Amino acid sequence: MTDTLTRDHLLGLACGLTAAVRVRRFVDPQTCAATVARLSAEALVTYDTARYHLPAARLGPVINEFNDCRRLDARYWSAAAQAEKFWDGESGGLRAHCLAQLGAAWQGSVRAASVHGRPLFYGIVRETSAGTLVHWDELVREFGSDLLDDPPIAQLAFNLFLSMPDEGGRTAIWRHRWDPRDEAHRVGFGYDAAAMGLDGCQRTEVRAEPGDAVLFDPRNFHAVQPGKGSRRLAVAFFVGVTGSGQLRVWS
Repeated sequence: MTDTLTRDHLLGLACGLTAAVRVRRFVDPQTCAATVARLSAEALVTYDTARYHLPAARLGPVINEFNDCRRLDARYWSAAAQAEKFWDGESGGLRAHCLAQLGAAWQGSVRAASVHGRPLFYGIVRETSAGTLVHWDELVREFGSDLLDDPPIAQLAFNLFLSMPDEGGRTAIWRHRWDPRDEAHRVGFGYDAAAMGLDGCQRTEVRAEPGDAVLFDPRNFHAVQPGKGSRRLAVAFFVGVTGSGQLRVWS
């Protein structure tokens, strides 16, 4: 836990030396509350229930739901344009603030990742109040190394918490990356943690407060615990460290 994100924090995550970093008051809670107030029930779209067995919703597209034979489905761009409308106006500076903080910590360039020169959307607002199954995220494994114009050599997950449940809602991270043998225990988008034997792996849990940011390596198996009370809402995107030493973001 820290009050200021630094380059060493990001390097530690990228190199696998650090499990997770919680940055307190990355954004003031009043800004988070204002963003939540702008959300409507119509703005959040439920995840594909054929893949996600626990109810979850999001505002904005995530590229792994537009994976067309390891290429980005053309429908992605219209979904991205629609989501950008939410960030226009009074909350438009929130994403820019996040990128500015990351750039200051990294001491280098940070901007949206691109495909054939076209910037990707970043900054979904995601509700996972019911928790998630254990899963992993790794762009180059899902799409290959030639999707992005500047592909990542390491991938981090960034979550800025807008609201948190009164109980639960922790992020659990296991020191275990995907192995082909894990596919025998797949359940839709996720995996059966007990059958995989994750109980024998090193594990870290992080709970944040509204305004806090949490960064971790999503190539490690991870899950969200169910919450009770208030909603679990976060602005989420991935941060790729490229071979040229720049940061590129996408959702």
